[in-house]
Amino acid sequence: MTLSFLDGDRHNLGFPERHDTSHPFSLIADINNRSNQPASHAIVDIGIAAELVLISRGSYERLDQADNDRRILMHWLRWTVASPPALPIFNEHRRLLTDNVIMLAINHRDMGNHKIFDLTVKISAPGFSSTEHWAILARGPRLTLYPPGSPYAAQR
Repeated sequence: MTLSFLDGDRHNLGFPERHDTSHPFSLIADINNRSNQPASHAIVDIGIAAELVLISRGSYERLDQADNDRRILMHWLRWTVASPPALPIFNEHRRLLTDNVIMLAINHRDMGNHKIFDLTVKISAPGFSSTEHWAILARGPRLTLYPPGSPYAAQR
C-alpha cells in the first residue's frame, strides 16, 4: 500500500474564516502486488486517527471505531476486491483502490507544533497479511505524510 495526499507527501492546510475545521484534504491509497501471482481476493482496512475529522469515506465501507494494535482510537474503513467482477491486483500494475478518495479535515484545537496523527493499514489476502503504520505530522498548517519505518510512523 502507498498512501499520499493529492500533491504527494505534503499538504498545506487552509482554514475558512470563523470555522474550527480545516478545508478538506484527500487521502489517496494505491495498492500493488509484490507477488508474481495475481491477487484475486483482498481486504484492505485503513485506520485513521479518530482525532482527524472524516469528511467522506469515498467508496470505502465504514466500520466501527476501534483501537489499532497500538491502542490508538481509529476510524476504520474497508475496501475489498474480488475477481471477478473486479480485475485482480497484478505485480506489474500499481492502481488506486478507488477513484472516490477519503476526505479528511483537522480541527484547529487538534493542531500542534509537531502533532502526530496515526494511520494503520491492514491487508489480508490468501497466503498474505500485513499491518503497516503511517503517520501524518502537522507542523502548524503544513502536513507531511510519513511511511512505515520512518521515525514518526514508529514513535508510538
